[in-house]
Amino acid sequence: MLTQADYTARNTLPKAASGAAALPRAYADPEVIASFFADRTIVSHSPQHGTQVEYIAPNGTTFLWYPGNDTILRGSFNVLWENASAEIDDPQEGRYRGQINLNYVCFRYAANSYNPVTGHRGGGFECGSYARQREALRETRKGDVFGLAGRTKAPFPLGREPQSVAALQKLGAAKQQ
Repeated sequence: MLTQADYTARNTLPKAASGAAALPRAYADPEVIASFFADRTIVSHSPQHGTQVEYIAPNGTTFLWYPGNDTILRGSFNVLWENASAEIDDPQEGRYRGQINLNYVCFRYAANSYNPVTGHRGGGFECGSYARQREALRETRKGDVFGLAGRTKAPFPLGREPQSVAALQKLGAAKQQ
């Protein structure tokens, strides 16, 4: 039987030296990934999108603050997975063919929304590799740091440059003066 400690170790990376929350591993159980993102503000950055800020509520409702948008996009979040066969290198077992979970994070926004990078029109889920999503993550914080769930308008226009929560908070305070 798998103990809680073993389950946690199998599903999460060690905490960062900065004390940041331990991200679920790329092959973690889907419910571990979903619960990690529940009630969390996520700051991500990619060259294609720029900096995005999103709050994911405990019920999976999302609130996206996207560069160039003056409104907060409301949507929903889900984690899907598929079981795949792969070559696995294990320190104890050696190399063998086994089964792994491939996880996908999925977001759905209103039918009238549009993703300028992928060309995807809203209304249906758009899914991407969780492993790739983790690469774009710059920072996560527990709670709705920017109050996105209670807004319809963006706090201020987001730029395309990489940002942290602290830098965005400082920019927001400066714009209110």
